[in-house]
Amino acid sequence: MQELRSELDAHSEAVNVLCEASPVLVANCSSSDKLLVQTELAGVTSQWADIEKAWNKREAEMGDVKETATQYHNTHDPLLAKLTDLEQRLIDQPPVGTELDIVKEQLQEQKVTGMCLANESRFVDLMLVSPTCRLNKSEVN
Repeated sequence: MQELRSELDAHSEAVNVLCEASPVLVANCSSSDKLLVQTELAGVTSQWADIEKAWNKREAEMGDVKETATQYHNTHDPLLAKLTDLEQRLIDQPPVGTELDIVKEQLQEQKVTGMCLANESRFVDLMLVSPTCRLNKSEVN
């Protein structure tokens, strides 16, 4: 990319010299050649303007992509950590008991865990729909 920019800069000077010389060329050429010289100079000027416009557009797009990629990585790491933690906490849950007292205790623990998961779920939802992430929840389901 830098090499291309250097090449464009090198040609920019040549285009500027040509544009500065064009009034002298047009004034000193024969009347039959004036239109040809003006047409060719206009073509070079127009082509150069198109190249500069395309370069600037690409540079702006790359800036946007870089910003979006940075935001993605800033969102991805904390989200992945939360999801990994949630997954591990679910794995670490003991098997469902068979005695009434144990089941009641597990239900109470499950309610507490459910509240924690609800809070974590809100965090995950916010991460997925935030402008930083720019995902719709339906895209990840």
